[in-house]
Amino acid sequence: VGVMSFFAMAFFFLRWQLPRLYGAEPAVARLCAQVLPIAAAFQLLDGTQVVASGILRGLGRTKPAAVLNFGGYYLLGLPLAYGLALRGGHGLVGIWWGLAAGLLFVATGLLVMVLRKSAYRTQRTPV
Repeated sequence: VGVMSFFAMAFFFLRWQLPRLYGAEPAVARLCAQVLPIAAAFQLLDGTQVVASGILRGLGRTKPAAVLNFGGYYLLGLPLAYGLALRGGHGLVGIWWGLAAGLLFVATGLLVMVLRKSAYRTQRTPV
């Protein structure tokens, strides 16, 4: 959480400076400044889903994570990104928001599964 929060804050607060480090043209720097705050949220959500996936994998529950990933990215994220970017006229920002929405779905679903498993194990653990 700490590492992902650090990078999320860097993306958010340095959204104008980071593109300049790479010599971005002014038009590209403006696009980066629009997208980097979304990428900051992406960092936190991606870190959450990776850790939750690892916990479920450790518990031997790999199928639900695969189903959530498929649904979140292919059934929600990509169609939403397409709709926002091309149909809604939001371009690059629409793609990022659509994919972030899919990632939010996946991260939330996996986190709920981990918390339910944790609560179940806590109730059944003998003292």
